[in-house]
Amino acid sequence: MLARCPTDSEIYAECYETTGLRLTDGGMDSTVSTTAGAAVRCFRRGAVGFAATHDLGPGGLARAVAAAAAAADAVPSQGAVLPADSRATTAFSAGQRLTAASQADLKSVLEAVRTELGGTRSGSCTPVTLTAELGRRRTAVCNGTGLARWFEEAYVRIGATALVPGPRGQGLGQASWWGRDLGDLPVTELAGRVTTDGRVRLAAAGRRLRGEPLLVTAPVAARLLAHCTGLFASGDAPESAHGLSPAVTLDDDPLAADVVGAAPFDGEGVVTTSKTLVDQGRPARGLGDYQTSRRTGDPSAAGNVQRSAYTQWPAVGVSVLTLRPGVDPPKALTAGAEGGYLVQGVRGLSAGDGRIGAEFLAVPLRSGAAAGPPVRLPVTTTPAGLLGSVTHVGCSLYRHGAIGAPDLLLDGARLVAPNRHSASDHEGERS
Repeated sequence: MLARCPTDSEIYAECYETTGLRLTDGGMDSTVSTTAGAAVRCFRRGAVGFAATHDLGPGGLARAVAAAAAAADAVPSQGAVLPADSRATTAFSAGQRLTAASQADLKSVLEAVRTELGGTRSGSCTPVTLTAELGRRRTAVCNGTGLARWFEEAYVRIGATALVPGPRGQGLGQASWWGRDLGDLPVTELAGRVTTDGRVRLAAAGRRLRGEPLLVTAPVAARLLAHCTGLFASGDAPESAHGLSPAVTLDDDPLAADVVGAAPFDGEGVVTTSKTLVDQGRPARGLGDYQTSRRTGDPSAAGNVQRSAYTQWPAVGVSVLTLRPGVDPPKALTAGAEGGYLVQGVRGLSAGDGRIGAEFLAVPLRSGAAAGPPVRLPVTTTPAGLLGSVTHVGCSLYRHGAIGAPDLLLDGARLVAPNRHSASDHEGERS
C-alpha cells in the first residue's frame, strides 16, 4: 500500500528509471547515465498536492508522499508504507544493463550513417556531428492500494549534422530519428533528410519576406498560436492584445471533451469555465486565479491556474486555447495567397523579450500550385503582430495537444522579416 489516507483523499505515485548509452562522433565520446525519480500527487476535495524526489528508497518516497499530502491538506495515517513490488523501486539487473555489445551496435549504426552521407546518393556530404543514444525506461504507477500498472520500453535516437555541397557553397543540414529498435533505422532516409535540409538552408541564405501573403497550414498555425498564450495571463482584458485582426476569435475551453489539458478543476482546485478571450479582434477578458476573483469580485475570473510539472508553482495560463474556425474553404485561401508562399513547416520557433522568431519552411505559390523548391523565410514579430496579420481563417480545425487552429492567411506586410541567417550559413558560404 502506498499510503493510508482519509477516505476523501487519493494518492498516486509514478516511479521511473532511465538508463541510456550515448555515443558522439562514431564512438569518440561515449557516456552511460542513469536517472531515477518519482512524482507523487495527492487529490482531496478538488485540491491537488504535488511532490517529487530522486530518492527511490523507502525514506525518499515516504517524504514525497507526506509532502504531497500536506500540500493538499490531507494527512496520511501513521504507518503508511510504500509499494512492496520491487519493480517499482529497484534498478536494472546485470543482464538488463547496457553492455559493450550495445556500444558496438551504436558504433556500427553511426558508421553506416557516415558512409551514407559520404556517398554519391547524398551528394558527398561532410559529416560534422553524429550522435546515437540507446536506452531503456521503466515506469511503475502506484495508487493508495498498491501497484496499479508498470511498463518497460526501449528507445533509440540518432542525430546527424553534415555540410551539404551546393552551387553557392555549403549548407549545414540537420536531421534526427527516434525509434524503439536499431534495426528499424532508415539510414538512407535519414541521410536524405540531412541533404535536403542543408540545400534548403543554402537556398534560403539572403532571402527575405517582402510583404507577400502567407498561407499557413493548420499544424503550423497551432504551433505559432502556442507562443501567443502569454497575451492572456492577466485577470483583466490584456492591453497587449489590442490591434488584433477582426478575423481572430480565441476561446479557452477547459471543458472540451477528449482534449489534452481539459479538466473540470484547475491547479488550485477551482472549477473551470469556458471563456472567450478575443472576440473578433477585440479583447474580451483575460485569465485569472483565485486572488484575481477576490480582487475583482467576479468568481468566474478564477479557474485558470496551470502547473507545467509536479514540482512547479501554479501560474495563470490557458488550458485549451482554440482559434475559432472561419468560413473560408481551402480553395479561397489558396487564391488569396497567389504570388505568396504556402508555409508547410516552422523551424527554430522561440519566444523571448515578448517577440517571436522563427524560420518558415515555405514553397512559392503561382496559379494555385507550387512554383519552386522550398525556401526558408526568417520572420520576427510579436504575438499581437502575428494575430494582427491574419486576414482570413479556414473552416477546418486542427489540434496540436491543447492548442487548436485552422489554416490561416497572413498579410506578409504586417510581419517583420530581417535579412538574417545563422552563422552556420555564413560559414558554409565562406567555405
